[in-house]
Amino acid sequence: MKWKSKDGQVREIKDLTGNHLMNITNMLFQIPAGRITDKLGNKKTLILSQLFGLGFFTMNIITIFLWINGITSLLLITLLIGNISFAFSIVTFIPAEQVILTDLDKERKAEYYGIINFIRGVGYIPTGYIAALMVENIGYLSPFIFSFFGVLIEIIFLLRFFHHHSNEI
Repeated sequence: MKWKSKDGQVREIKDLTGNHLMNITNMLFQIPAGRITDKLGNKKTLILSQLFGLGFFTMNIITIFLWINGITSLLLITLLIGNISFAFSIVTFIPAEQVILTDLDKERKAEYYGIINFIRGVGYIPTGYIAALMVENIGYLSPFIFSFFGVLIEIIFLLRFFHHHSNEI
């Protein structure tokens, strides 16, 4: 999501925070996130990842309200917090996902990686179109609100059905 103010300032801020800060955060916290996964377990780490994802969507929703109400002095802060939260979501998700995938079938590990990446790739195809339709027909907030509730449903699913290891929740 990129906005452009009359002087182009917000777009530049979003590009800076989105690209550079998220990549730096992602890089710096990969090893600590792996340690957290080892200590907490996969299920708790996946839930933590989704909570960080909720932070990302929440900060984007707040940013839109600030933008609509002309409070541009806080946009950089909300975008920074949102992108850092998104990076934390990614770095806590990756180790838990990798451990789960490597624990599946010892003889067909690479095949399972391929299947997961195929499904992920197919899932990415329509998301941009769906979000664009939602923005055009409903409004800018709709993809974020929809995603926010989707993440809540995912957390409920993880709590109720995910039983990867017996020492977790």
